[in-house]
Amino acid sequence: MTTYFVSGAESLLGRNLVTQLLNNPRCTAVHLCCPPDLVNRMEREWTQDSRVHAITWGSGDTAITGEIEHFVNIGSAPTQELLDFAVNHRARSFHQVWVTPSSDSELRLTAPDARTQIDVRQYRTSLILGDAQTGEPDAAREVLAIVARLARMPRLTPVVLPHLGSANIITADFAAAAINVLMHHPNPTARIVSIAAAEPTPIATLVNAFGKVAGAPHITTAPQILVRPATALAQAGLRVTDSSSTVRATRRAVLREIGLTKEVLARWQSPAPPPDERTAAVLNTSHITVPPVSEYANRMYRFWAANIDPDRHARTRRAKKITGRIVVVTGASSGVGRETALRLAREGAIVALVARRADQLHAVNNEIAQQGGTAFAYPCDLSDADAVDSLIKQILADHGAVDVLVNNAGRSIRRGIMDATDRMHDFERTMALNYFAAVRLTLGFLPSMHERHSGHIVNITTQGLQNHTPRFSAYLASKAALEEFGAVAGSELLSHGITFSSVKLPSYAQI
Repeated sequence: MTTYFVSGAESLLGRNLVTQLLNNPRCTAVHLCCPPDLVNRMEREWTQDSRVHAITWGSGDTAITGEIEHFVNIGSAPTQELLDFAVNHRARSFHQVWVTPSSDSELRLTAPDARTQIDVRQYRTSLILGDAQTGEPDAAREVLAIVARLARMPRLTPVVLPHLGSANIITADFAAAAINVLMHHPNPTARIVSIAAAEPTPIATLVNAFGKVAGAPHITTAPQILVRPATALAQAGLRVTDSSSTVRATRRAVLREIGLTKEVLARWQSPAPPPDERTAAVLNTSHITVPPVSEYANRMYRFWAANIDPDRHARTRRAKKITGRIVVVTGASSGVGRETALRLAREGAIVALVARRADQLHAVNNEIAQQGGTAFAYPCDLSDADAVDSLIKQILADHGAVDVLVNNAGRSIRRGIMDATDRMHDFERTMALNYFAAVRLTLGFLPSMHERHSGHIVNITTQGLQNHTPRFSAYLASKAALEEFGAVAGSELLSHGITFSSVKLPSYAQI
């Protein structure tokens, strides 16, 4: 029969290891040593298993009778008191688990101890992201916070970075299973056993795995062969721009806002040696492997977002505001309109998809349905006034009212004014879609909003209105008209619970 003593059992790795030990059919008792404020929590976690005993170091309840076969200390260096405790209980083996990839810390014990005959074994884990089974994060909290900040950016935003390096990452359930097998192996496989992945994971790949779940932009890293000359050129440019205190402060502010600082990358790039051949062979025989990030990224991000994210309460309030609401999105078959519709559906909105291209519109509708959302496709040529009137009647007949209207559909024409003197139809077509269609939809849905004293209209315009971009007179005039319409209507209807927003997209955004 086997008894265990685990110090550091309150940690994510410790809890996983205790579960592994309890699955050992020869296990008769597991003594958990943890801080006083966590004793009750440990007892509740295994309340159905009489073999578990939670104690606090230094209190009277450490007077454990009988022999303890395996002592496990997770995290910090063992104190002399703990080592004496193991000797007094005639421990057969002492297992020190270092939960840091740093090579600075070495266990100050020799193995075996000639005086006590204790078999001392050491394990060093690489970065433990979290629990792949439950999704509870550990070291992943830092990268998940970065992903959440990136997710505030439009998903189609191009993000190109130099190579960010690689990190050796594992999960707590893998580490616990590996330690459980190795601590019961008759012979140590190495002086200090490395509990790590065979190959490191590029940091960009890690961020993108979580980013895909969060709806963040995809990070693209330049190949190393291109990075070196580009980096040299960038450094030369930085030496010039760094002469400006404003530039330096801006760069620091951006990095700090995202969280992707040099210090963070340094921690993730800390070297962790792969397991030696003997260790790898033992783990392979037991079918213990490191799960790929793609297998648990969704589960871990959802856990973090629901339980840890400091902004989760504000996000929950936003979700409640949009859940079950009827939202009409025009231009929903591609670009910004498509991404807006997908995001709204993920947040629980019922999305009415409007666009001219029926095949692409139905593809978006199917994608939302596959993701568990609710959407309805309404193909319509918004430049046709009669078709717009029919659309309004159909949507109101189907849903009763509209909570939010997103006027996103638009047409852009790039032509110099002297080249358009005989093309009045350019201005007419642009106004028909960009202005008159949006106004007609707004006027059509306003009565139901006014009746319920609630509604919101989002007009998508352009940053070109701020710098009067040449050759876009037709396009900018139509967007300026829409923006002014929203500003005036919004001031009139605010007291009736109806609000207007104007979103100025950059000129390169694909509407």
